[in-house]
Amino acid sequence: MRGAFISAILILVSMIIGAGMFGLPFAFAEAGFWIGTCILIVVTAMMIVLHLAYAEIVRLTPGSHRLPGYAEMYLGSIPGTCAKISALLGVGGTLIAYLILGSVFLQNIFHAGGITISSASAVALLAGFSCCVSAFPLQRETRINSALSLFLLIFLIIFVALLLPHIEARHLESIDLKSALSPYGILVFALSGANVIPELVILLKRNKNLIRQAIIVGTLLPASLYFLFTLGVVGAVGRGTSKDAISSLALVWGGGAVWWGSVIGLLAVLTSHILLTDYFQAVFRFDFHIPKTRAWWFGIVLPVGGYFLGLRDFIRIIGVTGAFMLGFEALLLIGILHRMQRQRHTTLSWRSYMWKIAMVGMIWIGAGYEILRIINFL
Repeated sequence: MRGAFISAILILVSMIIGAGMFGLPFAFAEAGFWIGTCILIVVTAMMIVLHLAYAEIVRLTPGSHRLPGYAEMYLGSIPGTCAKISALLGVGGTLIAYLILGSVFLQNIFHAGGITISSASAVALLAGFSCCVSAFPLQRETRINSALSLFLLIFLIIFVALLLPHIEARHLESIDLKSALSPYGILVFALSGANVIPELVILLKRNKNLIRQAIIVGTLLPASLYFLFTLGVVGAVGRGTSKDAISSLALVWGGGAVWWGSVIGLLAVLTSHILLTDYFQAVFRFDFHIPKTRAWWFGIVLPVGGYFLGLRDFIRIIGVTGAFMLGFEALLLIGILHRMQRQRHTTLSWRSYMWKIAMVGMIWIGAGYEILRIINFL
């Protein structure tokens, strides 16, 4: 069972660590590093609670479902339909964000070898890779993703260790209260691992204690790495931090830092992109009842189409996706858990009501802030 426990942690870690990590240094530098750190602590606690809530729903509900299925089962057809649309837009937006950032990393890697490729070519290569991997049988696909995840963790830990000696305290002192909440949506995006919770519950044979421990460790580990990575980048570069985080490190280390950082970034993008492409295809197949082959193509083509239609602002896409789509899914999870507890005649303490009210409040505050940012942008 220990092997299954470790595998469950790694599955959650590989799902969580992705493109969102590279948007954090820019957002933290914009708001102020220590403000961003406070929001990181709050959002980490929030995501642990949501992951545990989803696991409890999966553990106590017979059969195999995804969030739209649970929403329809416990809340009715209208919330179920809204959940399907939210899953479509949320995962689609996430895949577009991965294509945007992955293309930057791929260009940096090719550039280090003296080869110049366009953004469009880089996006096509990334989409082609995911297309090939998602066509493999599930077992082989899992092995490929596990190998990529292992390399990612090793490279990331080494990279963070090399960054820390370059920190300058003055880069961590600035604060901008007007942008204080800018890390919120990105952090929700970067710490969300709900898509793999059903697999985690099945892997641990619905053992409540093991599930709880795996979720807590599997969420805290990425959050800790995010803190160290952001501390290293913002501490080394300051307010000159670029939106992709890595490009700005050339000021400190030169081209070598960009290459190493881009390799890590590409690994992070690929591991999550593979899992999410599968999930996106499953949404079309099982929730929208589209035939398997057509669903497979939709899962590949639609995110690429969104990119070529002009959706290319990485920070704005992950901020909006985190605050709105993932925020809506969080509201669904709270509603489903509450309805399930009522149906099972579970005695609800005042603490049960308080944490649900607090979570809803945080979600609405974050969504309201993103609305104001969009209005100001327009």
